[in-house]
Amino acid sequence: MAKKVKDAIDKSAKRAKDATDKAAAATKKATDRAAKAAKEATDKVAGSAKAAADRVEGARETLKKSGEKVKASGEKIAKQGSAISMKMIEHAEENTHQAFAAMRAAAGRRILPRWRRFRASISSSRGRGHWRTRGRLGN
Repeated sequence: MAKKVKDAIDKSAKRAKDATDKAAAATKKATDRAAKAAKEATDKVAGSAKAAADRVEGARETLKKSGEKVKASGEKIAKQGSAISMKMIEHAEENTHQAFAAMRAAAGRRILPRWRRFRASISSSRGRGHWRTRGRLGN
């Protein structure tokens, strides 16, 4: 009978060991599945985060390039504005020199009727009405 008891104990131990091994295998399999799912989720989130970071970096680079283009355009406009202003000033200066030269020539010839018409045309073009003298010009 001792042999039967020992066989029964061995059989029970083997069943317990098989059940334990089966439970351990199932636990390992479940743990592996959970770890794999967690890794896949982490990788997916990391991939999405990297893609978002790449998009942000691309947008930042695009904005930086746009800003540089706007700055360059502003500088070009400023330079062109300065050049146009200088041309306008030079043109006004030349016109003034020519007008004074014409007035000197007219005054030097003492041709008062032409001088008065010249002054009247300048005054009229400026919207001041007719030019009037308060006395004689010259001697």
